[in-house]
Amino acid sequence: MLSVVMINRGHVRVRQVEMKLDFASDFLGCQGIVFFDGECRFCRWALKKLLSRDITRKLKVCNVRSDRGRALMESYGRRPESTFGYLTPKQMHFDVEAYDALLNGPAPIPGLGVMVAKMPRALSKLAYLAIANNRPFFSSLVPPKADVTIDANRYIADGM
Repeated sequence: MLSVVMINRGHVRVRQVEMKLDFASDFLGCQGIVFFDGECRFCRWALKKLLSRDITRKLKVCNVRSDRGRALMESYGRRPESTFGYLTPKQMHFDVEAYDALLNGPAPIPGLGVMVAKMPRALSKLAYLAIANNRPFFSSLVPPKADVTIDANRYIADGM
């Protein structure tokens, strides 16, 4: 069983679901798997910054546009190309909750992590949606020379 954190109109709900895909082997030596849009330059840039904070290299990644990433996101009723998620052995986090879990966990960014955790969830969700719905604009702000390549060793099997 896996706990899934869902937010609807500011109400947090945790529900137990049967994991529909097997990721057990991906968790060997790993704390969690970050699901992101591999076609989004801003997403890759932000994820690379996050991964640089993971000094123990315990995070793996999966592109939501890969077959495995797409299948998992669709099993949760999510549109893969607009989903950011963080899967741990016990729980799936989406959107703001994923950032909260990452920024205050394996890839800590103390100031930002505290801000995301303490900000009223409705406000942090609005900020998240403003960024998520304007990814082409934010991608254009990433310097052209910035290396946004994610190390291939960070991907789970068939997750590119």
